[in-house]
Amino acid sequence: VSQTKVFCLVGNEGSGKSEIVRELTQSPAFANPQRVTTNPEEDDNYLVVSDKVFTEMVADKSFAEASLVNGYGYGVLSQSIDKLLTQGKNVVLIMDIHGALAIKAKYSERCIIAYRGERKRETEYFCDIVLPNDKDLAVCSIINE
Repeated sequence: VSQTKVFCLVGNEGSGKSEIVRELTQSPAFANPQRVTTNPEEDDNYLVVSDKVFTEMVADKSFAEASLVNGYGYGVLSQSIDKLLTQGKNVVLIMDIHGALAIKAKYSERCIIAYRGERKRETEYFCDIVLPNDKDLAVCSIINE
């Protein structure tokens, strides 16, 4: 990958997206940006903030993408994505299609959206690219390995 990219991985629950992200982020070429939530039950990968702080961050346009899920705010910090890209790292995110399209709108040609389908067998997955172009086809080999 000559120019660093933002990979948005979209797919059904249980399709192996987290496994892919764990595998990719073992490489120094890939990283997760800082994510923020108002959900106090989330894991250590999130910065937990109050509803008030989250609302202020939305108003300040701190997020590349933000949404409400089951009454909790979730967002990905633009500054964190930009910093990782500047450091020469590829950013990898798990999100729904709406979030992925918001990231695509912000990062345009640097964004690749990949769909991770349901498991066909224990070790086999289906992968297809959403919004394909020739440059994006490389992501299938990354995801399917």
